[in-house]
Amino acid sequence: MLTGQVVAEMVTRDGARVAAVSVSRWTRPSALLANAGSYSDGSVFPALYQRLKIGPLLGESVPDSGTAVLWEKLLDRRLDCGMPQLGFKGRDGRFFENQEIVPDIAVAADPATVAAGRDPQLERGVEVLLQ
Repeated sequence: MLTGQVVAEMVTRDGARVAAVSVSRWTRPSALLANAGSYSDGSVFPALYQRLKIGPLLGESVPDSGTAVLWEKLLDRRLDCGMPQLGFKGRDGRFFENQEIVPDIAVAADPATVAAGRDPQLERGVEVLLQ
């Protein structure tokens, strides 16, 4: 998670640890854009980024589910059923699930502006990093 330290883990419903979250160290300035459409384990990265104070989090609030789904085929093999089975838990013991991620700098992603070829979140992120 950019720090070079183990910062979270994946656990089963009964508490068995199945994986640790750690990524190579990054030492340069950074900012992260929060996508309000992120869900499941896609919401864990911005949650950790903010908890660890790696850099500013910009964008919109993200409803953090912080879970990973295991998929099973149904009798009709064309259909899958996914059920959350693994939860992400920080080193502080708190699960990420049901913890809303509120960005440090709120920037709306207006669809009309984005469709016109501008990205206000990216523009603000670059502006913050250049300060």
